[in-house]
Amino acid sequence: AGLEGLGKGSFARAAAAELVREPGVPQPPADRHPDILIPEHPPENKEEAKKREDGQPYRTKRSIPIDEIRTLQHRLTTRPTLGSRRAVIIDPADDLEKSAVNALLKSLEEPPVGTYFLLVAHRPGRLLPTIRSRCRTLRFQPLPPPEVEQVLRRAAPQADAQTIAAAVAAAEGSPGAALEFVE
Repeated sequence: AGLEGLGKGSFARAAAAELVREPGVPQPPADRHPDILIPEHPPENKEEAKKREDGQPYRTKRSIPIDEIRTLQHRLTTRPTLGSRRAVIIDPADDLEKSAVNALLKSLEEPPVGTYFLLVAHRPGRLLPTIRSRCRTLRFQPLPPPEVEQVLRRAAPQADAQTIAAAVAAAEGSPGAALEFVE
């Protein structure tokens, strides 16, 4: 949990990769790992779905619908592919539709053996108390301005000093927000 742009999603993917790693078994990247499940925001409508099929940029729905959670739950009835563990990342969990939250709650209450759930939340107060009560919270704190500046200098070397200073001030400790400002 923490401000948007602090690296929570990246952390969740790295943690999931470690959770499912099996000694001696080659592991694909987290975003293509068959034992790391990440429900997505689907295309906004049929036109946008067609764009996705054609490999073009497309707009997504603002929330994660119940269909994505039901598909995930169906996958949880099978065995993991490369090992004995599986990880589910909901990023961000605050974007789940209400019906999707209720469906997810059933899986959180009785997760399949060897399944770990990693819920990324920008605003954890928006999650139902029943969801929060079933999770351990790891809080990501905003970074101090010098660290945000350091991230910016590495990630956006083309930015001038004035732009970096403005981005750091606007970011309120979020490197992701500072990068968006620069872009």
